[in-house]
Amino acid sequence: MSKRNPEQPNIIAAALGLAQLKKCDRFWKTRERFAALYSEGFSDIPEIRCPRAAADIQHAWHLYVIQLELDRLRITRNEFIQRLQHAGIGCSVHFIPLHLHPYYRDTFGYRPDDFPMASRVFQRVLSLPLYSRMTDEDVTRVVEIVRSLVKENRR
Repeated sequence: MSKRNPEQPNIIAAALGLAQLKKCDRFWKTRERFAALYSEGFSDIPEIRCPRAAADIQHAWHLYVIQLELDRLRITRNEFIQRLQHAGIGCSVHFIPLHLHPYYRDTFGYRPDDFPMASRVFQRVLSLPLYSRMTDEDVTRVVEIVRSLVKENRR
């Protein structure tokens, strides 16, 4: 019976990581291009605030987080997400203010209005799909569906 090497999972993970590093720049360039397509696709929609990267910064474009201008829409962020998901668009909320996490809420008694700006932004943000295996057609479809949802729910 062979003895199992306890370092084996780490070696495998390291080998996979090194292989992925070789593709890192290509993955980033693809996400950067898709982020630009999103920004261009939403540029004329005042109900959506797109993320911006400073000219001298190399943004990772790990996520593409939009902010909905809810005072211009007849639906909430959660309803917007539900409708996107119903259309087959995977989206979610990646950023939850610290004071709203159960540990901090329960331990310190924080309420949403204790940090009103963080709570306000939280109610408006959602992450659209952004990954290197998407296609231009995938991005175009997301843009079209988001635009359609905004148009249908404009105040």
